[in-house]
Amino acid sequence: MPEAAKKNIPEWFSSADKYKKHENGLYAIMFATHKGKHIAEKVLSWKSCPAILDAAISGYVLKTPVDIEIAKVDGVYKIVNQEECGFFCNIRGYETGFPTPPGYEELNFVWILNWMPIVPKGYTTLWTHPLNRFDLPFLSINGFIDAEVYNQRGRMPFFIKKDFEGVIPSGTPFTQIIPIKNEDWEIDIKNYTEKEIEENRSFEKKIYSPLEDDEEYIPGTFNRTNYKKRFWVKKQYD
Repeated sequence: MPEAAKKNIPEWFSSADKYKKHENGLYAIMFATHKGKHIAEKVLSWKSCPAILDAAISGYVLKTPVDIEIAKVDGVYKIVNQEECGFFCNIRGYETGFPTPPGYEELNFVWILNWMPIVPKGYTTLWTHPLNRFDLPFLSINGFIDAEVYNQRGRMPFFIKKDFEGVIPSGTPFTQIIPIKNEDWEIDIKNYTEKEIEENRSFEKKIYSPLEDDEEYIPGTFNRTNYKKRFWVKKQYD
C-alpha cells in the first residue's frame, strides 16, 4: 500500500552519523575562540543537512508488491517471474529520442501503477524516482500527473543499471509522489546593486561566522545560527 515517505527512509540514511569522520574513524573537529576560551566542536556531516532530510521524508511512496527477478538469457533481458509480477512490471522495449541515463541499459522497463492518488482541487502531483535513492538498481522516469481529475491506472517507464541481474525485493519504493499546488509563476530576475550585494554578504557573515564575545554560547552552535535553526520549515506528510 502507499505510505508516507518518512516511513521508508533507507538504512544507509538512518544509520549514518550526523558528524563527519576522517578515514581513521576519528571525528573531524573545528575550533573557535569565545571569551578567551577555546571551543572544539564536531563537524556536521551530510546527515545533518535539512534539505537532504526533506527530500527523504516529503510526500508518499509506492512500493513493489512482489519480488521482481531480472536476468539476461542469451544476452536478452527478461523478467524471470513474469507470471507472478506481470500485472505490475513489464518490459516496454526501446524508445528513440529519449536519452538513456549514463550507466543504465537502453531497454525500457515499465511500472504498471497499482495505486493512484486523488488530490484536492488546485493541486497536481510530481512523480519522481525516490529522491537521492541512487542505491536502487533502477531509475524511474519523472513526470507530473494532474490527479485532481485523473486517477486512472497509468504506466511509468524505468531503466535498470547496466548489466544488472538479480531481484528487486518486494516492498522497494519505486516512485515518490509529492503534491504541489497549481499556481501561475513568472520569473523575475533581480540585479543587485553593489550596496545590496554588500548587505547580503554582511548578513551571511553575521549568520555563519563565529560568535562575538558578547554573544551567548550554546554548546553545539559556535556559529551564531544555521539554516536549520533559523530558516528551515518542518515538512509534514502523514
